[in-house]
Amino acid sequence: MTKKETSTSSPFKSWYNCQLADASQEKSFRASRISPDIKLSRFGYLVAIVLYSAFYFVILPIIAADSNTAYTTIYYTMLISSIGSAVLTFSEHYRPHAKLFAVAQAIIITLGFFAGMLTLPTIAHLIIYAAGLPIAGVFFILGLTWFQAFFISLISFFTTLIIIVYLQISIENYAFGLFSLLGFIIISSIGANRVEIQNRLTFVANKKSTQLIEQLTENEQSLYELSITDGLTEIFNRRHFDNVGPTKLQDVKRLNSSMHLLMLDIDHFKLYNDHYGHPEGDEVLKVVSAALRNLLRRSTDQVFRVGGEEFAIIMLSDKLEEALLLTELIHNKIKSLKIVNEKSPTSDYITVSIGASSTNRLSNESFDELYQHADKALYLAKQSGRNKTSFY
Repeated sequence: MTKKETSTSSPFKSWYNCQLADASQEKSFRASRISPDIKLSRFGYLVAIVLYSAFYFVILPIIAADSNTAYTTIYYTMLISSIGSAVLTFSEHYRPHAKLFAVAQAIIITLGFFAGMLTLPTIAHLIIYAAGLPIAGVFFILGLTWFQAFFISLISFFTTLIIIVYLQISIENYAFGLFSLLGFIIISSIGANRVEIQNRLTFVANKKSTQLIEQLTENEQSLYELSITDGLTEIFNRRHFDNVGPTKLQDVKRLNSSMHLLMLDIDHFKLYNDHYGHPEGDEVLKVVSAALRNLLRRSTDQVFRVGGEEFAIIMLSDKLEEALLLTELIHNKIKSLKIVNEKSPTSDYITVSIGASSTNRLSNESFDELYQHADKALYLAKQSGRNKTSFY
């Protein structure tokens, strides 16, 4: 496998660095981790305060008097730094620098252990054994990369070794403790790194899942819109008309309103198609449908293409006058388009005939019956000369 293939197959920068190769994803991941990291830090500080206090008040009284001063100094140093760090987590200025504060706390804790070794060399081996746990805890809280954790492990190990040499203590007495500490913190560093990698992999997977769900939702919405839209005119189609009509009728009864159904037909459209051609006829359908859509002012009013040159408008209004006004506006608008139709026996321009019917909450009419009434009214409008409106 080539280097290029390795870099593209892994979401990380390299095998030893668990940071995501995509800088924007890495930034987003770190932002998402701020809140849980802060909560974890607060819990860690609380545990530290409880343990240090328990040691100070329970264990310290039974230790030799010559050790009290050293332990008291260490205790207050740890207690003040832990309380101060815990308080800082509630500051908005802490959030962008959470890991920096955690590193500072870790350094203070480490220095406390080292100070204890220097002050109390007789029990330095016990401090070595105890040092591993808080170091491992810091690794998991910080979410270090393997390289970072391993580097800190070596620093801790060699610092401890230097202190032992400085105290001129026989290293054989501390060999087991030293290598136990080294093994403990190395294993902890690897474990912390694996947890950090898994957190990032989970983040990336969740991100992809969210994007996939959003894409599927968008696709579903797009497919739904396509299924209810007429491909030529881009207004609602007959399928949506049949589905939404009964629902609108239920709204009439719920809202204590009235419903008006207008059926429109372009006069002599077959003659227009035969004379000018179907492409020109399609353009007329587009222009007329756009004009009808622009005349509607309320979200409850909808226009549909229900046939070749036939349109429908559903209008919810308490006033019949508004439906009458709309039919007048439609005739005037179509006339103003001045689409020439030389073969029309009705007019020199494209015109429409309109059939209208109404119902209200007190009526028991179904939507099919309302549609039949509007269709009959349209037939009457055509029979009486076209380019006019008839009500049934």
